[in-house]
Amino acid sequence: MSVSHETRHFDFLGYYAAGSVAAVVLLTACASTADQSNCNIEKPPRDAIAFGNHGYYFFTYPAVLNSKYTGCRTTWNELGQKVLVLKFKEGNPEQFLGAESTPGKLTKICNYSAGHLLGEVGDCPTYDEAKRTLSNEVTDDGLRIPPEKDPRQ
Repeated sequence: MSVSHETRHFDFLGYYAAGSVAAVVLLTACASTADQSNCNIEKPPRDAIAFGNHGYYFFTYPAVLNSKYTGCRTTWNELGQKVLVLKFKEGNPEQFLGAESTPGKLTKICNYSAGHLLGEVGDCPTYDEAKRTLSNEVTDDGLRIPPEKDPRQ
């Protein structure tokens, strides 16, 4: 697996790969409304949900979000590199960060305010697509992940 090949599949992970909002579900979570400490997690925690996409493993934390969630939903690849972060405030998307060419380097930045995507739309998920991730629960695919491809701590 080369980084450039891997990266093509990580550009907004599954968002494009599945061609539907369901793939944005890769970004799911369960935490208190006031908790933003998960925005600074560098590696996926043990209870991150695992799923497969295009032959690679991904890990998302948290798995369930409530409608007033404040904090981040993060997805990592099997190397433990961040590929997506979606930040919410009181249930509204504020920012989407994605790895464009190098996993772990979140260089794609999309900002949201007052129910809209700000600035150049480009490859950003729309506000509504980002918002819908709150109601989508990511479930474990029941995968048997080889230990060397499981970065959960």
